[in-house]
Amino acid sequence: MKDQTNYRAFISYSHADARQARSIHRFIEAFSVPKHLIGRQTDHGVVPRRLRPVFKDREELPSASDLSVVVDAALKASEHLIIVCSPNSATSRWVNQEVLTFKRMGRAGRILCIIVSGEPNATDIPGRESEECFCDALRFRLGDDGQLTNERAEPVAADARPGGDGLTVARLKLVAGMIGVGLDELRQRDLQRRHRRMAVITAASVAGMGITMMLAWAALVARNDAEDRRAQADDLIGFMLGDLRERLNEVGRLDVLDSVAVKALDYFENLPVKDLNDEALANRAEALLQLGQVQLTRGNLKEAMAPFGESLRAVEELSVRNPTNLDLLFDLGQAHFWVGYVYWEKKDLDAADQSMRRYYEISEKLYNTTPDNDDYILELGFSFNNLAILSDRRGDIKAALEYNLQMIDLSRTIYERDKENDTYGRALAEAYS
Repeated sequence: MKDQTNYRAFISYSHADARQARSIHRFIEAFSVPKHLIGRQTDHGVVPRRLRPVFKDREELPSASDLSVVVDAALKASEHLIIVCSPNSATSRWVNQEVLTFKRMGRAGRILCIIVSGEPNATDIPGRESEECFCDALRFRLGDDGQLTNERAEPVAADARPGGDGLTVARLKLVAGMIGVGLDELRQRDLQRRHRRMAVITAASVAGMGITMMLAWAALVARNDAEDRRAQADDLIGFMLGDLRERLNEVGRLDVLDSVAVKALDYFENLPVKDLNDEALANRAEALLQLGQVQLTRGNLKEAMAPFGESLRAVEELSVRNPTNLDLLFDLGQAHFWVGYVYWEKKDLDAADQSMRRYYEISEKLYNTTPDNDDYILELGFSFNNLAILSDRRGDIKAALEYNLQMIDLSRTIYERDKENDTYGRALAEAYS
């Protein structure tokens, strides 16, 4: 008999991979199952029309005195467990515990992995142990006593890395695994849809990609349907900086996005952040972040600063509106990091120091709010590392040493929790080094 569940899937991830988790969450919930598959009986039950709702714990956890109880309940109510695999999640105590809990429910066959960075089973490769992307609970089987054994497991994993399946195919593999059908049945439909959409976008690009500005202008003039037109413009920009960016990157033609960058920045400048709701503002921040990363990839430091700065302002506004949302606070820290990184690369160490100190202050606040969260501890360690390097480059060796000592304390904290964890041991050794 099929389990009575409330969620199609539970997404488990490290806070450092929050952006990738959001993208996966949106893709699955928005995915429309091909008509010829709906109602088919598979090993996973009857194929539904939609794969929603999907539980994304970083957004949906309510206030509770014992979050583990809430997480356990959500896991029990989920048909599948999706793990966003990276070196960050591989060392996350929470991700590891969620996998263990799901396995102990007898649902090991319902665990799906998507690799966003790192290397599977890197702990077996001398010198590359820190690249491991599978947590211990994924890499090993459970014994009859519910404890991990030394017997290796073989996780079902989609590879979203550029050298693997790629993001698009990897997300389709997750969907195929959830509904119990072959990838080809989904991929053919998706390829047809993408080819049609690519033809439309290519034509728009040749014409100067002016549609974005037209939509923006219409949104400003026709206030009665501004929200609908704004959503269309946001979707178009999201596609240009998402799927189209991936295709252009594969053929080494990111320069085609230069005109998109100009149009997108003009569009965003005509939409004050105060006039946007939270969802539109979040989409704006993510699109601008991707735009800055496109320019950074091309080595255009000056052009990268503008979108990174606008993304920072958007996340700041979201944080003001939602002061207790730790995910938004985390995103705010990341936004300050990217601005500081551009200053860093431009050799403006004073400006870089200001941004990196703000990144540190936010990381410290996250740590103080949830001191048992390993992801926050690692994030605070990253911020100390940045300040240490900046201090060293500015000739302040004393300050650099103090920041490094802070790194040692944080690394020791994680190590003391689990001395059998090789990753924590190496982190402490590297901190001393």
